[in-house]
Amino acid sequence: MKQSLNYLLILSCLSLVGITRIIAQPAPPSPVPVAIPGLQPQLAKNLADGAVGLAATRLSLNLSDETGVRLLQFAAAVDSKNSNFLYLNSVVKLGREINPASIPVKVTDEQYIAYLLGVAKIQKPSYFKLLLYSLVGVLDPSHRTAIIEVHRARENGLVVDFDGIIQRLSNSFPPLPVSPNPLLPVAKAKRLGDGATKLAQLKFSEQGRQSIAGLNLMQFALAIDPKNENALFLKALLLGNHPLQVISIDTTEDVFFAYIGQILDITENETVKLLLLHLSLIKDPTNQDVRGALQKAQLEGKDISFQALVDSLNRQTYAGSATTGGPFGGGAAKPPAKATLDEKLKNSQMRDVLVSRKWTLYNLQAKEEWFFEFRPIGAATSAQGTCKGTRGRLVHNWKRWQIRNSILTIDGYQSFKYEEVRRQWVQANGRKEIFFR
Repeated sequence: MKQSLNYLLILSCLSLVGITRIIAQPAPPSPVPVAIPGLQPQLAKNLADGAVGLAATRLSLNLSDETGVRLLQFAAAVDSKNSNFLYLNSVVKLGREINPASIPVKVTDEQYIAYLLGVAKIQKPSYFKLLLYSLVGVLDPSHRTAIIEVHRARENGLVVDFDGIIQRLSNSFPPLPVSPNPLLPVAKAKRLGDGATKLAQLKFSEQGRQSIAGLNLMQFALAIDPKNENALFLKALLLGNHPLQVISIDTTEDVFFAYIGQILDITENETVKLLLLHLSLIKDPTNQDVRGALQKAQLEGKDISFQALVDSLNRQTYAGSATTGGPFGGGAAKPPAKATLDEKLKNSQMRDVLVSRKWTLYNLQAKEEWFFEFRPIGAATSAQGTCKGTRGRLVHNWKRWQIRNSILTIDGYQSFKYEEVRRQWVQANGRKEIFFR
């Protein structure tokens, strides 16, 4: 690895739900030595050399170039004593003209991105690994892998802004939740997830980013196939306010709906069946057989609203998965029973507790505080709505909440229970890293 990398450097061929970027400063900040666990000196030098080489080209044209500033900041973080960095940093601070030829390392954006991705691939989960993906996103804001990895980190409650990651490079990295296995066989789940993602992308293109049909399809794709990277990428594009990209998925709308019909004939999971009936109405809203089947389920006392069914599928997926520690805990993979009147009243009371106050979210792992407001949607007994968390100018990625069986669930995966004595919401799975007060 070291020999190959040195060779690439000598030949000048060195071979990312939203990435947050800030307004560039006239000059890079003074380097602050950072201890990055396990980072070998030669690798640190190679990373810094490549970053300085690219920064020199950009800063020679504009000392305030945002990407150039970020590259120099990255070099300072990984190797603050690097001779190339120290030279370029001093030239920038003195305001002198920068000659890119004075930096001996020459590398293109594409070569350096490939190198960053190669290094990131072999790293264990860490803030250093996250920083590598973040830098890829700085160099190429549309890069799929960088967008997905940064989005994953954000959904897990981690800091993902460039400065925040650098400040935490020496911190231990919290364990990441394990993605559950789909309820359906993997191949079937992926076909449904991919088809729903492609159709969601079409709806967003036709109706805009606020398309309800698109949002429902994306939710379904991630519920039926939690590891589906196409669906995760689409979600990351939307939540990160990235321009929507065409996602290459080898299926057509007709093939997708035909496959839905096949699964409807063989699936025994009632929640999946009801969701697929909903999707069938996208193709033919007047289909009386489909409408009749949904109405029959409603008369039997089932909640057939799309959001309730997606939430139910998520609970079943986590509960039925072989993995443990999912946000909904263990248990049998059964659809939840219809809430009794007492349960609805209790949920309504908890809803009033939630929406009548403003809350502070404490994230002990990230050492952050967020200020949250919860707003209700629908009847009081439905106990659901939207939420918004802010920290300065930053906006938290959590958007939706609901209360079932007195448990507050946010965005379908973070769950909390209320402690009356302390007047706070704590994690329902027993962990103590995050709580509302």
